Amino acid sequence: MQVAETLRGHFDGLLSHEGTNSLTEKFDSLSASAYMLYDGLHIPSVGESWDKIVGLSSNIQGNVLYELELFQHAKELYPSEISELKKSVNSIASTATSLHQVVKGAAEQCEIPFDSVLEELRNSFYVLFEELKEQFPPPEEAPSYEDRTLMIDTVLDRVEETFLRVAIKYGASEEVLKDHTSSFMSGVRHILRIIRDHYEQHTRFAWILLYIAIALLCIVIAQLYGPCFLLLALKIYGIGPLGPIAGTPAAWLQVWLFGGAIPAGSWFSILQRIAMTGEC
Repeated sequence: MQVAETLRGHFDGLLSHEGTNSLTEKFDSLSASAYMLYDGLHIPSVGESWDKIVGLSSNIQGNVLYELELFQHAKELYPSEISELKKSVNSIASTATSLHQVVKGAAEQCEIPFDSVLEELRNSFYVLFEELKEQFPPPEEAPSYEDRTLMIDTVLDRVEETFLRVAIKYGASEEVLKDHTSSFMSGVRHILRIIRDHYEQHTRFAWILLYIAIALLCIVIAQLYGPCFLLLALKIYGIGPLGPIAGTPAAWLQVWLFGGAIPAGSWFSILQRIAMTGEC
């Protein structure tokens, strides 16, 4: 699969990892984990992804290694925040799995290809972000903390509404869906609150938390919906090799969340390059 080779080649060029005998070591190296991510992610349970992410080995070099070392140190300095983040991350992973099962099961009962559901979700989310761009101020007009919080809440509400509309259209139970989406969004909001609360005083720590959340989200998407869906999601979102592309959801959300640039060499910047170079 071309996207897997793109990922592996890119990560192998960035990271030095000698002596790896098997990809069954999973997240013992970021290169191996990235390859597995796009090759089906043979992880027994999505809920176990947290331990896979934070268990990366010291073979990683550069900014990512520095960030992981900071994260290990942060676990000692901020045990309650890390504990809260872990609970929210596992909750999101578990809920995403349940949502996937509900929607896919409903589509199968209606004899509708699941790919049709995914295609409509992709298109609907793209339309949604185009609408949000018109609603909120342009990226150069960086919003205040209060306005940024309101914007994020609005985005999450609209994303939930859009997902529910499409899923219900294809036969999923509205009551069951709302139970799951409520739990999912609660976890997302909790993670964002933790990150925002630490951004002003502990910017680097906040970025580390964001990287972990992004890594888990990518794992969940790739495992449940396939690597091509993840790649398309990144491109639709607007992630490019030099940062969020002007006028795309990525550019807007970056400003809403932090109002700053994405650090070069970070996991997020690597995802940016993958989005533009990978192919399914």
